[in-house]
Formats: sequence, structure tokens, C-alpha cells
Amino acid sequence: MNDENYNENELVNKARKGDGDAFGQLMHRYNSFIYNVVIGLVKNQYDAQDITQESFFKAYRSLGSFRGDSKFSSWLYRIAVNTAKDFIRSASRRRTLPLEPESDDDDLPPMQIKDDSPMSEPQEVLEAEERKNAVRKAISRLSDNHREIIIMRDIEGYSYEEIGEILNLELGTVKSRINRARNAVKEELIKMKII
Repeated sequence: MNDENYNENELVNKARKGDGDAFGQLMHRYNSFIYNVVIGLVKNQYDAQDITQESFFKAYRSLGSFRGDSKFSSWLYRIAVNTAKDFIRSASRRRTLPLEPESDDDDLPPMQIKDDSPMSEPQEVLEAEERKNAVRKAISRLSDNHREIIIMRDIEGYSYEEIGEILNLELGTVKSRINRARNAVKEELIKMKII
């Protein structure tokens, strides 16, 4: 068992005993992952923020039912997906008028894409931001399955094995979906004349 899993298990055990700081560390560790998964489903940053918070709240309330058969992140992922799907179902039943105009492709909700490359010139910063926006648009146009898996692998950095465990997929299926998702992103970027 690696140190990260041990640390996660230790944090979960402390949180089960009522240690709010331990649960806060778990929230900090998985916040961007859960947000990126949820934003891919609901496509609205405000709803995604609310659903992310609600997912952590549900996880905290249900810590006693977490058996540890899977990783905490897998369990949390399922809670977030189910919470997002419940939200989508309930939103489809009620008809509301938005306070803001519907967004178009140029106003997509922000996905938290990491970029660790050093940049010193304003032009480099601008070009990097344009690339991130193009990638975000391309990812938003993918099917739910492809969007979900590419976020997990290429944005959050989960291993193939971890993705397989979280999504309950065979390793070969994970690899083929990631390959198809990357090809779909590439096709979108070609259409946008980015590559």
C-alpha cells in the first residue's frame, strides 16, 4: 500500500471519528476532481459548485456506510455523479427561466485545467490561456463518457487502474475510451484550427 493510500485511509478513519480537519483535507484533495466531473455533467459553474458542496456534505453524513472496499475517491465519485444526475432529473421536471442569458460556446463554465509551465512574457500567458480555452471547449463537446474519462486521466492525472476502479471498467476499456476521447478532442481542435 503506498503512502498516499495510507494517508487517505488514515484521514478517512479520523473523519469517521468526527475529526473535521481530516475531512477538510479530504475535501481539499478531491475538490477539483469532483468539480471537474460535475461540471462535465451539468455544464453550469454555479450548479457545479453547489453540487460539489452537496456531494461532500452527503459523503460526510454517510462516512459510517463507507466500508473501504474501494478507494475513498471512487466512493466519493459515485456520490458526486449520483448527486449530479439527481439534480439533472429534478431540473428537467421544473421549468425555470434563467436570470442570465444562456451561454454560448464562448462562455463555457470554467474547467479547472492545470498548467505548470513557466511563462514570463505576456504573449506566452495569453497564448497559453487561449490553448486552455480551446481545450476546454473541445472537451465540453465530447459525449459524457468521453468527457468524464479524459478529465480523470488528462486533467486530474488518475492512472488507468484508478479510473478502471472508479468507473468499474476493465483496463482495456479504459485505455480504448481514453484513446477515442483524445482523438475526439484532437478532431475538435482541428475544426477550431488550433492544431
